[in-house]
Amino acid sequence: MVLLGRQSLWILVPLATVAVASDIIRAYSAGFATFIRKTFGSLMRPSEFSGAPRQIIINGATWICCSAALMSALFPVDVAAAAVTLHMISDAVAAVIGRSLGRRRWPGTQRTLSGSAAYLVTGLVTMALWPAISLIPGALTAVAATAAEIPQGPLNDNLRVPLVAALTLTVVTG
Repeated sequence: MVLLGRQSLWILVPLATVAVASDIIRAYSAGFATFIRKTFGSLMRPSEFSGAPRQIIINGATWICCSAALMSALFPVDVAAAAVTLHMISDAVAAVIGRSLGRRRWPGTQRTLSGSAAYLVTGLVTMALWPAISLIPGALTAVAATAAEIPQGPLNDNLRVPLVAALTLTVVTG
């Protein structure tokens, strides 16, 4: 498994580098920014678009690429893959549910209670279906990831939450 984790870095580090470089180039090139907006704009949040020239905004997909590379560098590949997958699936479901059904927000955040509930349920299902992760460690990881997803910071949630999930999974499977 360690070899597979190191091999994943050969893909994930260049991918993360290209993603970060694209966000930087997008801040300095109107043409490239237009290309990104036309190609990926429907997948991006309004806050991920820069209104000011030379304002670098790292988008969610770039954060996920960086997160996957970092998790693969710091943790065994099975832990890294579980943590990143849990967050990617749960975050997407939470966003859809939170935007469509969310009325009550967590104090001081844009997060909704229904979005967090959706994150938790999806995380529990993801961990329950993950091979080689037993029920209790998977459930504790989903709960910790949900708790880490609620605050607006520190760090972007696409980096913070997989890190918390991977750390939790490592500790509880000890």
